[in-house]
This record gives sequence, structure tokens and C-alpha cells, in this order.
Amino acid sequence: MVFNLSLNKVIGRTLSPFIPKSVGSYPYLVALSTVEQFAIKIFSRENCQLWARNSFITDSFKPLISDLDITVLLREPPSSEQLARFKQILRKIRLFFPPLGECNFYIESQAKRLSRWANPWEIQRDPRLFSWLSAVPAEISPSAYKCVFILRMLENDLENLYRTPKLRQNKWISHLQAVEAPIPDWTNSTTIISGIIRSSLALAQLESDQAVSLAQKDIEAYFKHQIATGKNPWIPPKKSPSACVFFPHRFCHRPLSLKITTQAQGNIVLAQIAWEAWGLASQYLLNSDKENMSIYLQNLHKSLHTFLKPAFLNFKGPEGKLAKTLIEDLIYLESLLRL
Repeated sequence: MVFNLSLNKVIGRTLSPFIPKSVGSYPYLVALSTVEQFAIKIFSRENCQLWARNSFITDSFKPLISDLDITVLLREPPSSEQLARFKQILRKIRLFFPPLGECNFYIESQAKRLSRWANPWEIQRDPRLFSWLSAVPAEISPSAYKCVFILRMLENDLENLYRTPKLRQNKWISHLQAVEAPIPDWTNSTTIISGIIRSSLALAQLESDQAVSLAQKDIEAYFKHQIATGKNPWIPPKKSPSACVFFPHRFCHRPLSLKITTQAQGNIVLAQIAWEAWGLASQYLLNSDKENMSIYLQNLHKSLHTFLKPAFLNFKGPEGKLAKTLIEDLIYLESLLRL
């Protein structure tokens, strides 16, 4: 097991069960207020809205363990100087408050256009943004959206589930109930992770029990490698074809011989790359490595051609048309990097 534990994480996991939420939330509120004050000062009150999302605003909040994830929404694009100042503020606040987590950063017009690719279950974890957008999701299969939501949550929470599964139980019950998936036996981390994968596959509507069994095996191998190395794994497609289907964004930088043969597989790929499009819309302004992000966007839309043509008869079906639109928006995102 190679997950690196910082002193902050060790202290957090030790003390969290003994800290009342009313007490433990106070430093989070101070950090949130501090970031908000600086954001308003940099971008102006008329142009900027900022709020907390995800665990901090739910019953699954755990002091010293949960991150403070925030959303910033601007009416007008910021200048490069404003962005630089804001990123510097985030870095400084994280030095004093390590739980300050991910900052999603949107421009209103861009968010409106790209919100169709937001996963319906993920975006509801940011209820204020969900309400503001009034987004109508792309017509990707709901079963694929649900499956991808659970797999993404698992990948994000893998270390915590491995080390402190009891502290994550309420959060996972909430996730699984939201998508009407079975709740696994909560005996130990191995059975929990395996059970969550099984629950996600129960949503995927794969074509046979054999396909489900193969996917379970490949996805478990994917996560075991991640636990063992602390890295996102590269597994050759021929050895782990299901991992490439269920995590196409992790393999898009490599030439793939994999062919999608069923509509269910194609929908999973589409839902995963849609998740990336919406995620990149929230991060591209704060990411300093524009060149690599541009290459990644190019690889994603190439992956849609590679994966979806065999499944959807050269984009002639409704899902194929969605793939075309998604490719157009990935190209649009790439154009934003050059502004």
C-alpha cells in the first residue's frame, strides 16, 4: 500500500470521530469566508459569486477529513492578473488550512453552454449551481450516468475507503441510495470496494453475466494497482479491456486496439468523456499547463472517434449524434485555452 499519508491526514483521521460537527465546521467557515472576501476584492462583488459544495453542506461532513470544496461563478471572464492573484490566495490559504479542496471556476456563458455534459447526480452535489444552471443533461443513458457517478466517486474516495471505511459509510450510503444501487456489506475495505464496483455494474446494463464478471475483474485490478502504487494505472487494453471502457479518459493518450461492440459500452464511454468535458470547463482557467491540457482534449475527442464509430455506425444513431456534439464542445474548450 503506497498511499502517502501526511501528518494532517493522520491527525484528522484520529481526531475526527471525537469532534462535534458544530465545532469542527468553524474553521471551514472561516476559510470559506476568507476566500470569499479575497475573491470579491479581486473580481468585484458584482462579477463574482462563491459558495461551498459537496460534503461540507451535507450530513456526510466529517471535520478534519472532509475537504472544503468551493465554486466560483463569474459573469465576465477575468484578466490574467486577476487569475494569478486568486490562485496565489488559494495557495496561501491551503498552507494554513489544508482541507481547502477543489475550486471549480466558471464563466457564466461557458457554464451555460457546457452544462449539458454535467453528470445529473454529480451536479446535484452542488445544489446552488444546479439551481442556477437549470441544466438539461445530454440524453445519455441514465444507467450509464449512474454507473459513471459511482465509479468516479469510488476513484476519488479510494484512499479514504481503504484506510477508514467506517468513517465513509454514511457518505456511501447516500451516494448509492441516490442512484438506487445496492449497498454492499461493510465488513472490510476489500469487500467494500469490491461491493461498490458490483453495485456500479448493476447499473450499467451490460449485455450478459459474463460481461459483468469480466468488467468486475478488470475494474478490481485497476483499483488494486492504484492502491498498490498510488498512481492511476496503465493496463494494456488486451489484458484489461473493460478498464479501457469504464475509464477511457485514463487511456486516451495511448493507441488502443479496443473496439466497442455494444450500446451499453458506448454509453459508458460517452458518459465518462462527458464528465471530463464538464470537469475541464471548471478547471481550465486555474490550470497553468495549457499545452498538456490542449493535448488531453485532443486525445479525448480522438477517443470518441476510436471508441464510438464501431458502436454507433459512424455516428448515425442518436448516441452518435451526441458524440459529435461532445467532440464539438471539446474543440470549443480547446479554443478557450488559446484566449
